[in-house]
Amino acid sequence: MGFFGIIIGLQCIYFFIWLKTFLWSWLLFWTTGRKKMATLFEDFLYKNRLPQPPEYVGVIDDYFSQVANDSKMHPALRVKAAIELGTMAGIKTAGRHSMGMQLHLAYEDALEEFSRRFPPRDE
Repeated sequence: MGFFGIIIGLQCIYFFIWLKTFLWSWLLFWTTGRKKMATLFEDFLYKNRLPQPPEYVGVIDDYFSQVANDSKMHPALRVKAAIELGTMAGIKTAGRHSMGMQLHLAYEDALEEFSRRFPPRDE
């Protein structure tokens, strides 16, 4: 009986430590991290000369997939896009779903800001 009580107690402690870490990471992300990450990602997109995103892009995965699969693109750009796709998939596979969500949110903000660097589209 005592053994199971200790196991349950340790599981409760582990859960509360996980909850504290989860809440703290999201608090930091919403207060300062999102803007910093988005700025770094936008600089990455600009410095690597990735193409203008389409007017209506669903998620960052779609953008990188389009770049990686476009045979007209320079091979170095295609590789960079594939690396970013692999990095995001690796984070998801590692079970870091919270970090993956933060990464996607910041990357989508960066993509929106990056698209403003280009001239307006003709109608």
